[in-house]
Amino acid sequence: MEGCFTFEIMNCSTHQYEFAKTAAGDLYNTCRLTEGTYLDLLANELMNGSKRQWAIGPFNSATTYRHKNSNSPDRYLEWLDKQAPHSVVYISFGTSGC
Repeated sequence: MEGCFTFEIMNCSTHQYEFAKTAAGDLYNTCRLTEGTYLDLLANELMNGSKRQWAIGPFNSATTYRHKNSNSPDRYLEWLDKQAPHSVVYISFGTSGC
């Protein structure tokens, strides 16, 4: 893989690999009902049963009921302002193509 990635990308990947060793588990944008077999395969084959898994989805913004202007940034900031310090976890699953 030499020459395929910049130094910055390789450095970032190395750090992520090191941090992954200390992770308690993984979050998946799926549900156990539909993909339980594959979640078990990941747990047994890739993680040797040493880490936990949480299937917390699926999240599909295209099918979520929305009120008019309900997704305005101000609404989210207002909600965040009402939460206790250090009580909110932000999780990003990247883009969903919607």
